[in-house]
Amino acid sequence: MPRRLLLSGQKHRIEVYVAENGRSPVLDYLGSLAQAERERAMALIDYTAQHGPPRNKEKGRKLEGEHFFELKSSAQRILWRWGPRGGIILMHGFTKESQKTPKREIRVGRERFHILESELEK
Repeated sequence: MPRRLLLSGQKHRIEVYVAENGRSPVLDYLGSLAQAERERAMALIDYTAQHGPPRNKEKGRKLEGEHFFELKSSAQRILWRWGPRGGIILMHGFTKESQKTPKREIRVGRERFHILESELEK
């Protein structure tokens, strides 16, 4: 199964997508951030585990026309989808540099969504 537990909260289990090479692109992304940015992103992930996805559109939203969502921490974005039993799976992280979410980042999110979809159906 291409996912691994990151943390368990009162509301949700947060898992991360794991690629075929055994690495998690989301954890690699978080590790590449400056400490302050990483702490803000991890605080948002922890909030989501404890209380559920943010309802504030400044912190999270469903991507238009997609079956997945994004957590937003300043310029940092983490794409996620619902997993089994109300769990959340973090699929992809990137730093947004323009108003519109780059097509490349959406394409990566779609690919990982479909990989996870086929694994979850087994």
